[in-house]
Amino acid sequence: MIDPFSAPLPIPPGHLITCDYLEHRDLLELERAAAYPEIWQHMVRDASTPMTFKSYSEELLALRSQRREIPFVIRKDGAAIGVCKLMQIDVQQERLSMGGTWITPSAWGTGVNTDVRRIIFSFAFDVIEANRVEIRVYHDNPRNLAALEKIGAVYEGMLREHFIDRNNRRRDVAVFSVLKREWAAVSKRLLARLSSQLGGAPVPLVPVLSTRGKPVQSSEEQGIGREG
Repeated sequence: MIDPFSAPLPIPPGHLITCDYLEHRDLLELERAAAYPEIWQHMVRDASTPMTFKSYSEELLALRSQRREIPFVIRKDGAAIGVCKLMQIDVQQERLSMGGTWITPSAWGTGVNTDVRRIIFSFAFDVIEANRVEIRVYHDNPRNLAALEKIGAVYEGMLREHFIDRNNRRRDVAVFSVLKREWAAVSKRLLARLSSQLGGAPVPLVPVLSTRGKPVQSSEEQGIGREG
């Protein structure tokens, strides 16, 4: 696995959106996108007010400077609409976690979240060559559970009363993962889901660059990008 903190690495392009490394200049636009309490209903924290967003954004940048997390800004048509992160990055063990994803409500149900997952999985498996990506979600969020199962992520179990949330409730946490050898099948499901969300429109192949700047044979290029 390649150390993602060693140098800026290429981020795979999306079909609907782009993901870029988060910079301080993105924060004002993101603050406006985050100002909806419904975004944060199933999140660890609420960053919907100027004060809470300031604390949230400072933590994002601090954890990046400590080489603990990599935050990405999600952009659609040039506008910042959300954030996603890579966390618990262990280069020696070739594993990491994906999470902390939020998207402004106007982009819900448009295929953006599917595209975000495809980009970040591709970055993890195709670019930095991780072997395992883990995703944790609250166990009482059936929408997230169903979405992860639908794309082929493997449910590994529940961590009982694992987290005390901001309302002082003890929450069960579901653990899912995708392994590198499973990425091709997961990519196929993500692309098929994205095509369905776009009304059945075919999803074109998008080249993925390796850390050496050369195209790699991603799962999309193996001819399995669409069902049927």
